[in-house]
Amino acid sequence: MRTLIATLATILLALAAFDSYASCNRNAKVHQERLQNIMATLDMGVNPSREEKDFVLCMMPEKEDREAFKERLAGKRPHTDLSGSLIIAAKQDMAILEQALKLYKLDNQRYPTTEQGLRALVTKPTSGPAANHWPSGGYLERLPKDPWSGEYRYVTPSKHNKDFDISVDKHENINNWSN
Repeated sequence: MRTLIATLATILLALAAFDSYASCNRNAKVHQERLQNIMATLDMGVNPSREEKDFVLCMMPEKEDREAFKERLAGKRPHTDLSGSLIIAAKQDMAILEQALKLYKLDNQRYPTTEQGLRALVTKPTSGPAANHWPSGGYLERLPKDPWSGEYRYVTPSKHNKDFDISVDKHENINNWSN
């Protein structure tokens, strides 16, 4: 009887995790923040709950990342080995930043300058070219930190045949101009 209950509980958790995965496209930012919070908790030496473990495993598309997470739980592997999922999280952030920058350009006929930076998506620029049609509340509630807790770099004009460049501060190979 206990085995049957345990099996049913596992199936229910898997279904719940699958539901979380299926809604990922609608809630990418929420999922990324939850994943980062779980990893931060793990970094503090607190093991995640079963639900949190299932969530993390479900959100990691690469088998190597799932195995690395399991090894990390067992204390056999450091945090940096979960790079595949962290890269995906950074790419999701950059896609959100790109969309906000495109909205900024639609309203103001240009992108923020490099000096105004991504901050222009959150607070109206006070220097440089005016953003006369900047909406109240801005384009983003807050700027995301990259998965390694750094800032995203923004440069315009692009050096890579795009309108602008966005990259991860400590990992320039994670950017919006290469795959």
